[in-house]
Amino acid sequence: MRSSSSEGRTPPSGGRKVIVVSLLILLIGGLALYFRFNSRFTAFAGSSTAAQVDVPRTQPLSTGSLSETIRLTGSIGAERFQMITAPQLMGLRSAVAVGNVSTTTTPSSTPSFTPANTSSFRGAENRFGDRVGNKAPPSTPYSPPSTAGSVYYSLASNQSLRGSGASDFNLTLLKLASPGSRVKKGETIAEFDRQVQLLRLDDYKDSISQLNDNIERMRSDLQTSRKAHDHVIFAAKSALDKAQLDVKTAPVRSANEVEKLKLAVEEAKARYDQVIKQAALLEASQRAQLQGAQIDREQGRMEYDRAQRNVNLMIVRAPMDGIVVLQTIYRGGDMGPAQQGDQLYPGRVFMQVIDPRSMLLNASVSQVDAQRVRIGMKAKVHLDAYPKAEFPAHVAGINALSKISYRRPNFKGDIDVRIKLDAIDENVIPDISGSADVVIENEDAAVIAPRSAIFSANAGGSPYVYVQTPTGWQKREVKLGVASNTQVAIKSGVSKGDVLALAEPGPHR
Repeated sequence: MRSSSSEGRTPPSGGRKVIVVSLLILLIGGLALYFRFNSRFTAFAGSSTAAQVDVPRTQPLSTGSLSETIRLTGSIGAERFQMITAPQLMGLRSAVAVGNVSTTTTPSSTPSFTPANTSSFRGAENRFGDRVGNKAPPSTPYSPPSTAGSVYYSLASNQSLRGSGASDFNLTLLKLASPGSRVKKGETIAEFDRQVQLLRLDDYKDSISQLNDNIERMRSDLQTSRKAHDHVIFAAKSALDKAQLDVKTAPVRSANEVEKLKLAVEEAKARYDQVIKQAALLEASQRAQLQGAQIDREQGRMEYDRAQRNVNLMIVRAPMDGIVVLQTIYRGGDMGPAQQGDQLYPGRVFMQVIDPRSMLLNASVSQVDAQRVRIGMKAKVHLDAYPKAEFPAHVAGINALSKISYRRPNFKGDIDVRIKLDAIDENVIPDISGSADVVIENEDAAVIAPRSAIFSANAGGSPYVYVQTPTGWQKREVKLGVASNTQVAIKSGVSKGDVLALAEPGPHR
């Protein structure tokens, strides 16, 4: 009984050894698995050197063409185009008389002649009594001439002239070419309401005809009045001659009659001089009246020409072959392309006619990068509407001044750049967005490496790479060339086929 109990309390020495050996086997197997699957110890498992590093990825070098580009964005436009604006109409805006000649003109001093009454000294003893008989001398046949006047005054007072207010010069679109349509030079692309201007044209034409008739009538009346005034002068001269002849009868007259005859001579001479002086004034007045009527006629002709010009301008014709592009205008509190029924202001741009054979990408570049862009540089244009299409182009123009960008601080600005497409394509239409990759520098047959394979100790340090060799990774300094966003050309230090590390190797073990 004693021996059996002691055997159950104390294990034999052979079992302990089995347990220790099992634990050691498990520990060695775990270490073997750890070293087997850890890349730090398997990178150079077959190498005789003790240096082992961690290199996750590599890239072999190749040769090819590499370009350094700057991407610019903008929209498509035309190099050659014509802006179509609403016409500027000319003419009187208010119903006022043209000219300063009234409808009737009366001289301030009407020439008149009344010969001296000699009946008081008529008698049978007067041998000159037959000259001063009961028949009175002829009265003055003069009456003021009628003038051509202002036809516009009468037309305006009768509301016969159209366009008597600014509202009659409104520009309302009646016809408009469809956007995107192709037109030929001389074709009608827009038409404004011309009804009022056509009525004005007819009114001015009639007014000019009336003015011409009135001027001819006025010339006839003035000639008649001139003849009548000549008759007045002749009558005054005859009265003076008669009075002078009567004075010669003084020897047979009494003293009182002689004095009366002398006074009659003085009176007749004064009136004759007065009529002579009035002749010059009347001539000047007649010329002024005629000139005023002619001025009215010339102004009428001017307004007629203006109305004719307005009528012609309100039919807009294409100035060149091209495509119609409607412009955005302010209409009824909203912005939109011009359309029929819109009322435009004079000089407002509402359409373009573009030449599709010469298209541009109107882009902008930051003033920081603008110094690298030069006229003539090659570019490749991509359109957002056609992502797979690519169009060759070149830089055609660079603005000299920058424009302030409202999306950037005030000390930064953008400079406009025009990029002309070298190929003609019907898909390239105005106002679609796109981008251009401008080639700043290009290098052919260059050794190309990814940018992630280039390292440097600091920002200004020399670049270097890690090249894979049979004995491990070798660090080499290189000289770089043209670089893109993802690749860089290496001028010296490596050659085609070399394998570079894309990440800097880990520490040595």
